[in-house]
Amino acid sequence: MITMKKWIWSAVGVSLVAFILYYLHIFPLIIQQTADMSTKPDYANLEQGDTVKPLEKLVIEGENTHAYLVFSDEDLKYLPKEMNVAKVLKTNDPVLIRKIATDFQFKYTGGDVSTCESEFYITINNKVVYKSKISLENKIGLQNEYGWLEAIDDQVLINDFILFTPVYSPVVFL
Repeated sequence: MITMKKWIWSAVGVSLVAFILYYLHIFPLIIQQTADMSTKPDYANLEQGDTVKPLEKLVIEGENTHAYLVFSDEDLKYLPKEMNVAKVLKTNDPVLIRKIATDFQFKYTGGDVSTCESEFYITINNKVVYKSKISLENKIGLQNEYGWLEAIDDQVLINDFILFTPVYSPVVFL
C-alpha cells in the first residue's frame, strides 16, 4: 500500500516533469552541434545602400539540408499573418532553400540593432553553415557581422517563410 509520503513525492515528481515538458514546449532548447561558416561572402568596405547577398556562396545539395527560423517571444507577436506561429519553423526542401538563397538580398544600412533576438539558421549535413539574427517586425532585417541589413523585398522572403512548418519538439538539434 502506498503511503501518503510516497504519494506526495510521486505527485511532486510528475508535476515537475510536466512543468519541464511544458516549459520546453514554450521555450525549446536549441542545441547547435557543429558549425562550418567558411562559405560566408567577404563584404569588406561596405557602404550604406550596398546590396548584400549573405547566402550567395552557399552550395545547397543533397537531402540533408535544413533551414530554421527560431523566434523570440517578443518577435512571435509581429509575425506576418500568413506565417505559422511557432517558436521554431523549419524546412528541409532543398528547392525552397535554394530559392531562399537567391531571394536573400539585403541593403546595408550602416547601422546596428541590438534588440534583434530571433535567429535564422541553415544546416547542411548537420553542420550550421549560416547563422544570423533576424527580425520580421515591420521590415525584414538581419543583424550579423556586417551590421543591420534590410531586405530588398520583404514579400518575397515572407512567401518563402510561409512554407516553413512548425517544430514542436522540446529540443532541436542543429
